[in-house]
Amino acid sequence: MAEEKTTKKKSKVVVVIIVAVLAVIVLGVAIVLLLNGKKSYRSVKIETYEGEVKLKREGGDQKVFKGIKLIPDDKVKTKEESTAVLLVDDDKHIVAEENTCFSIHASGSEKSGSVSIHLEYGSSLITIDHKLSENSEFEVTTPNASCSVRGTTFSVSYDPSDQTTTVKVTEGVVKVKGGGESARLEAGDEATITEDELLLSPAGGQGRGADTDGNGNGEAGGEEHSNIAGDFIYTNAEGYVEFGSYEQDGDESNGPEPIEWRIIDQNENGTLLLSRYVLDSAKYNDERTDVTWETSSLRKWLNSDFYHLAFNQKEQAWINTVTLVNEDNQLFGTSGGNDTKDRVFVLSLPELRHYFYFDSWDADNYSGYCASLIARGTTHAVHEGVALGVITEGYYNQTLAEKNYGLGCIGMEGSAWWIRNAGYDGTFVCYVGYDGHAGARGSNSVVTYTHGVRPAIYINW
Repeated sequence: MAEEKTTKKKSKVVVVIIVAVLAVIVLGVAIVLLLNGKKSYRSVKIETYEGEVKLKREGGDQKVFKGIKLIPDDKVKTKEESTAVLLVDDDKHIVAEENTCFSIHASGSEKSGSVSIHLEYGSSLITIDHKLSENSEFEVTTPNASCSVRGTTFSVSYDPSDQTTTVKVTEGVVKVKGGGESARLEAGDEATITEDELLLSPAGGQGRGADTDGNGNGEAGGEEHSNIAGDFIYTNAEGYVEFGSYEQDGDESNGPEPIEWRIIDQNENGTLLLSRYVLDSAKYNDERTDVTWETSSLRKWLNSDFYHLAFNQKEQAWINTVTLVNEDNQLFGTSGGNDTKDRVFVLSLPELRHYFYFDSWDADNYSGYCASLIARGTTHAVHEGVALGVITEGYYNQTLAEKNYGLGCIGMEGSAWWIRNAGYDGTFVCYVGYDGHAGARGSNSVVTYTHGVRPAIYINW
């Protein structure tokens, strides 16, 4: 009898322990689910409104009140003399002006998700207070245009009567596509998009132009041969700076041609210029061995032979010597070497990420596609060994369409060009492919002549 009581007592203890363990497991699962739920939740609501505002949802109209939360594909309409302010994730404001209609779809989380707004008509002002993470997307579309941003203030309007989209940038950078073209708008810039064209009105009248040929090259803006610095720096009819000269057409008998440069940035170092074309064939290094930008043959050639060939003494006086930060590889940790002081250089992958909008980006592999980085080698560069690739319709359909490239890239020619990052290990170096792809892995073919060089310089302008 005593043994039976002892056995029952032990059984009760075991049951209590099992129940306690199960309770702990259930509690842990609940916490994980709660945290995951918070992580994936997107908050979209009407923060405030004035006048007559309608909220259309599948199944019927919804009564509008301050704080009402929206679900994917809800449609907001403002009537005459009415406005609405939407708040997304507590740091993104969308102001719908009067007589405006748009739908909104938000998915994923703040750190890894997307917000898509489709403007059917009217005008909206968008403010994104904090820069989006690399895995997040924010896009505004109209019937004939799209705008992609990472952190900025801009307005978009669409007039269905003449099918015209207008984009104005107050702060930050906006990548605009439409009319078969694309452009990078900065603060003060304005773009007008129709079915057939994209017209720019840049801040200060300094035209950069739309990317009409997919090489980041523009047709709009700039006065033909407008003199901007003495008698040796010009902006041409396409908005490019002409500065220095170098053999490009493959006919040495007619002398070197003016180098065309794209204006990339203006900061404390001066005005940053990137050559429009891949100017020459160049090995990154003379030997296949561990190499950094500091020790590379390409750096030595650019700051000696190229520098003296491309620029006369008067032009050299306008080129600034700057300190370049050579970061370690963002994916593999390969050493980038010491910082350097250079007059002529090539851009780095982090700099490309900063100055150019990538049409698609894979954060896990630190690589992406950017149509604005496509550049072809000059006739001289091709004669010297630079390979010339062509984007075929098959390659576009198979790869580039899902990378958000426009149809205008089909048939474009491009060449690979070096950037100054160590790749997978010390013998690998990063580059931009003929199709605008750039990534952290790079290539160990540092002695190849099939890759070329797009020099970059800072001038005192």
